[in-house]
Amino acid sequence: MIRYAIDVAATHRHTFSIELVVDDPAAAQRLSLPVWIPGSYLVREFARHLSDLVAEQGGARVPLRQLDKATWQADCAAGSPLVVRYRVYAFDTSVRAAFLDASRGFLNGTALCLRVEGREHEPHALAIVGLSEGWGVATSLDARAGAAGHDFVAADYDALVDHPVELGRFAHARFDVAGVPHELVVAVEIGQRAATCRVLPPTTPRSRTAATNRATATSASSASSRTNTSTPGTSSG
Repeated sequence: MIRYAIDVAATHRHTFSIELVVDDPAAAQRLSLPVWIPGSYLVREFARHLSDLVAEQGGARVPLRQLDKATWQADCAAGSPLVVRYRVYAFDTSVRAAFLDASRGFLNGTALCLRVEGREHEPHALAIVGLSEGWGVATSLDARAGAAGHDFVAADYDALVDHPVELGRFAHARFDVAGVPHELVVAVEIGQRAATCRVLPPTTPRSRTAATNRATATSASSASSRTNTSTPGTSSG
């Protein structure tokens, strides 16, 4: 399994710290960041926000060579776990990259999670650590069975990066539609306390018809009033 631990404690520096563990890496293991996100395939340079990249095996430093703007190669020994650590600057307020400050955090996997080339089809685990007091984690990733804390798992790399992660204080609502459970999470601004969203009951066909009739009657009445209000000596026909 490919494992990522993302530390979100450095909110004041807008920086995520990531540790990637690769069991049994290749002798020349390549690591890369994508230049796209699922659903948006413009070329994006996520790697420009990556810094302080180091790798080790058994506590000894492993040489890293940058092959292009978004690809590195670790010249390591096969059969021993490879540990890679790096930081990612995150201050993009869009939904395309990553963001972190004292009020909230957000991340797309393509902006933070180095892809282990040749191992993309294996299960991937993601742990979120260093959360501020009162913060939670909202994501559609599956929780990792038997794990404590905010630990998640995906079937492969593509599945991992297809589930954005929101961090912070939330208001929650849960409801069912046609027997399918849904969960709504709303980020709460700093200084506000988390609350519970109120889900209104679905509108019945009868009440929808009544509402439509009331709206139609109101509209017709307004139109009639406008038509009958004419200046003396003029015709409204």
